[in-house]
Amino acid sequence: MVELSENARRGLDDYLRQVRTYLRWSKSLDREEVEQNITEHIERELEGTPEPVSSSELDGVLARLGSPRQWVPPETLNWWGKMVLQLRTGPEDWRLAYISFALLLAGFVLMFLASPLQVVFIAASFIAARAALAAAGDEDLGAQKWLIYPVLYIFRLAFALALFGGPGFLAGIIGAEYPELFGTSRDNNMGVVLLAITSGAFVTSLWWMILGLILCKWPAIIRHPLHPFAEKFNRRRALTISAAGILLLAILAVLLFVYHEQRIYSRRAMTLPTSSNGYIVAEWGDTTSVDLAFSVTRSYLSAIAGLALDVGLMRDVREEGRQSCMGRHIRFRT
Repeated sequence: MVELSENARRGLDDYLRQVRTYLRWSKSLDREEVEQNITEHIERELEGTPEPVSSSELDGVLARLGSPRQWVPPETLNWWGKMVLQLRTGPEDWRLAYISFALLLAGFVLMFLASPLQVVFIAASFIAARAALAAAGDEDLGAQKWLIYPVLYIFRLAFALALFGGPGFLAGIIGAEYPELFGTSRDNNMGVVLLAITSGAFVTSLWWMILGLILCKWPAIIRHPLHPFAEKFNRRRALTISAAGILLLAILAVLLFVYHEQRIYSRRAMTLPTSSNGYIVAEWGDTTSVDLAFSVTRSYLSAIAGLALDVGLMRDVREEGRQSCMGRHIRFRT
């Protein structure tokens, strides 16, 4: 390879980078073979030229070679490459960035007008932004980021919310819309709210544990949709998601235990519903709360003891140390 000056080397690298960008969309051409042909042609053209070769001499050779796009015939391009190349004419072209930003602004305007077309425009803006990233390749976008990144950040936020919070949100909606499935009365507003929050948090914690394991196996699920913001996502961060799910489940269990204990043992006014023939005729207090009723327990056990004595399961009610179904000793007579 002939020796090139620093400016000539940068010019050649830029030319080859553009060629590689167009070759990315080719279905049949070999990138290494094309680059080798270009390099050999440049060496033949510069043979006998005093070294190091200046940038002006190299520019003359590159001008005779023609545009980097000519190395990729249109018939070898896939459909995506053909569409992008129709919009993009060179490495300094901002056309895709302008299109993406304009579509995003149009989507916001339609949003204020309550038009359903806003989704179409924002989706088209995202496609144009991803096309600009693909066309740039390894090239630094520079100031184009201000036009391309806004819609990418919007998609990033929407994708993250849907992926991490979608199942929990759906579970909360089901809990709020169908509380009877979980034994909660629809008239108990506070109970319905707590059911929605609890079911949403429970499903979210389980989903995070499962999702972390899935992303640990296939981290590309995050990297590809969130490119170029999630390039550093790896298995360690995926396991962090699972750990967060376990922590959320533990916190939820503690809160439910404290709430349950508080409902049972907190002091409150007496509550009582009164019914006749299946109809509630009077009630006072919070009839949905859980109350301790030791007298009812004693009456129930006395009836059970009488039945056991009657059928011969017990010989004498003065016997002690009988085992209950909960594994505790019951003393029927003091």
